[in-house]
Amino acid sequence: MFEGRTADFAELCRRIIVYAKEYGRDFEPLPNAMYYNINEDRETAIDESQRYSDDYYTPQKFPRDRVEGWVACSPLERCVEQLQGFVEAGATDITRRFPSWDQKGQFQRCVEEVLPQLI
Repeated sequence: MFEGRTADFAELCRRIIVYAKEYGRDFEPLPNAMYYNINEDRETAIDESQRYSDDYYTPQKFPRDRVEGWVACSPLERCVEQLQGFVEAGATDITRRFPSWDQKGQFQRCVEEVLPQLI
Protein backbone atom coordinates (compact mmCIF):
# COMPACT_ATOMS: atom_id res chain seq x y z
CA MET A 1 0.00 0.00 0.00
CA PHE A 2 2.78 2.46 0.85
CA GLU A 3 4.41 2.11 -2.56
CA GLY A 4 1.42 3.93 -4.07
CA ARG A 5 1.83 6.66 -1.48
CA THR A 6 5.40 7.36 -2.56
CA ALA A 7 4.23 7.70 -6.17
CA ASP A 8 1.44 10.03 -4.99
CA PHE A 9 4.01 12.02 -3.02
CA ALA A 10 6.29 12.40 -6.05
CA GLU A 11 3.36 13.52 -8.22
CA LEU A 12 2.19 16.07 -5.65
CA CYS A 13 5.71 17.51 -5.41
CA ARG A 14 5.81 17.79 -9.20
CA ARG A 15 2.46 19.62 -9.24
CA ILE A 16 3.53 22.03 -6.52
CA ILE A 17 6.65 22.95 -8.50
CA VAL A 18 4.54 23.57 -11.63
CA TYR A 19 1.95 25.64 -9.76
CA ALA A 20 4.61 27.65 -7.97
CA LYS A 21 6.25 28.54 -11.31
CA GLU A 22 2.86 29.62 -12.69
CA TYR A 23 2.66 32.12 -9.83
CA GLY A 24 6.23 33.30 -10.28
CA ARG A 25 7.61 31.55 -7.25
CA ASP A 26 10.47 29.15 -6.74
CA PHE A 27 9.59 26.05 -4.87
CA GLU A 28 12.10 24.76 -2.40
CA PRO A 29 10.95 21.44 -1.01
CA LEU A 30 9.43 21.88 2.40
CA PRO A 31 9.85 19.42 5.25
CA ASN A 32 7.44 16.50 5.04
CA ALA A 33 5.79 14.74 7.95
CA MET A 34 5.78 10.97 8.22
CA TYR A 35 4.22 9.07 11.06
CA TYR A 36 6.07 6.01 12.40
CA ASN A 37 5.16 3.22 14.76
CA ILE A 38 7.91 0.63 15.02
CA ASN A 39 6.65 -2.59 16.53
CA GLU A 40 7.48 -6.19 15.71
CA ASP A 41 3.78 -6.89 15.19
CA ARG A 42 2.24 -4.87 12.33
CA GLU A 43 -1.35 -5.26 13.59
CA THR A 44 -0.36 -3.94 17.01
CA ALA A 45 1.40 -0.97 15.39
CA ILE A 46 -1.59 -0.12 13.20
CA ASP A 47 -4.04 -0.50 16.08
CA GLU A 48 -1.98 1.69 18.40
CA SER A 49 -1.46 4.31 15.68
CA GLN A 50 -5.17 4.41 14.96
CA ARG A 51 -6.18 4.69 18.62
CA TYR A 52 -3.46 7.26 19.34
CA SER A 53 -4.44 9.39 16.32
CA ASP A 54 -8.14 9.17 17.20
CA ASP A 55 -7.38 10.38 20.74
CA TYR A 56 -4.89 13.04 19.65
CA TYR A 57 -7.02 14.52 16.87
CA THR A 58 -10.40 14.25 18.60
CA PRO A 59 -13.14 14.30 17.51
CA GLN A 60 -11.64 12.96 14.26
CA LYS A 61 -11.80 9.19 13.82
CA PHE A 62 -9.49 7.64 11.23
CA PRO A 63 -10.42 4.47 9.35
CA ARG A 64 -7.82 1.72 9.24
CA ASP A 65 -7.03 2.11 5.52
CA ARG A 66 -6.24 5.78 6.03
CA VAL A 67 -3.93 5.03 8.96
CA GLU A 68 -2.18 2.35 6.90
CA GLY A 69 -1.75 4.91 4.12
CA TRP A 70 0.10 7.53 6.12
CA VAL A 71 1.71 5.67 9.00
CA ALA A 72 4.81 3.57 8.46
CA CYS A 73 4.03 0.57 10.63
CA SER A 74 6.29 -2.31 11.46
CA PRO A 75 8.34 -4.26 11.22
CA LEU A 76 11.58 -2.34 11.31
CA GLU A 77 12.67 -3.38 7.81
CA ARG A 78 9.37 -2.18 6.37
CA CYS A 79 9.74 1.21 8.07
CA VAL A 80 13.23 1.57 6.58
CA GLU A 81 11.96 0.62 3.10
CA GLN A 82 9.09 3.09 3.32
CA LEU A 83 11.29 5.94 4.45
CA GLN A 84 13.81 5.14 1.71
CA GLY A 85 10.95 5.14 -0.80
CA PHE A 86 10.00 8.69 0.15
CA VAL A 87 13.62 9.81 -0.10
CA GLU A 88 13.81 8.29 -3.57
CA ALA A 89 10.50 10.01 -4.46
CA GLY A 90 12.06 13.40 -3.69
CA ALA A 91 11.62 14.02 0.02
CA THR A 92 14.50 16.14 1.24
CA ASP A 93 13.47 16.76 4.85
CA ILE A 94 11.24 14.38 6.73
CA THR A 95 9.77 15.17 10.11
CA ARG A 96 8.86 11.99 11.93
CA ARG A 97 5.97 11.78 14.35
CA PHE A 98 5.33 8.74 16.46
CA PRO A 99 1.63 7.88 16.98
CA SER A 100 2.34 5.93 20.12
CA TRP A 101 2.02 6.40 23.85
CA ASP A 102 5.69 5.38 24.08
CA GLN A 103 7.12 8.42 22.27
CA LYS A 104 10.56 8.10 23.85
CA GLY A 105 10.83 4.41 22.97
CA GLN A 106 9.73 5.04 19.38
CA PHE A 107 12.20 7.91 19.02
CA GLN A 108 15.01 5.79 20.43
CA ARG A 109 14.25 2.92 18.04
CA CYS A 110 14.12 5.32 15.11
CA VAL A 111 17.47 6.89 16.00
CA GLU A 112 19.22 3.64 16.88
CA GLU A 113 17.65 1.19 14.41
CA VAL A 114 16.09 3.03 11.43
CA LEU A 115 18.29 6.03 10.72
CA PRO A 116 21.63 4.14 10.74
CA GLN A 117 20.31 2.00 7.88
CA LEU A 118 19.71 5.12 5.80
CA ILE A 119 23.01 6.88 6.36
